[in-house]
Amino acid sequence: MATATGACLAELPVHAVRIAQPVARRVADDVSAIPAQVLRAVVPMVRRSGISVVAREVDTEEQADWWRGVGADRVVGRLLGEPGPAQFVGRMLGSPVAT
Repeated sequence: MATATGACLAELPVHAVRIAQPVARRVADDVSAIPAQVLRAVVPMVRRSGISVVAREVDTEEQADWWRGVGADRVVGRLLGEPGPAQFVGRMLGSPVAT
């Protein structure tokens, strides 16, 4: 079944999978929980299909290390900075942001 699922993933017009906030929060609270065990199996399969995995709600270095360990290639969350208005982000990136 995993092989069929991996083949199906590769055929989808998907470039990235974002881990939903409730799942990411639960994993952050308990890395031995069932969602964490599932992610340890699923994330590598998704990555092998050429799809990027984005972990959300990453607030600590320990969480970032866990996500890197399971194969997520990107993380977003307060670890990288506090949320801000689009204009501020545009200035940081050196390009205007339409509002």
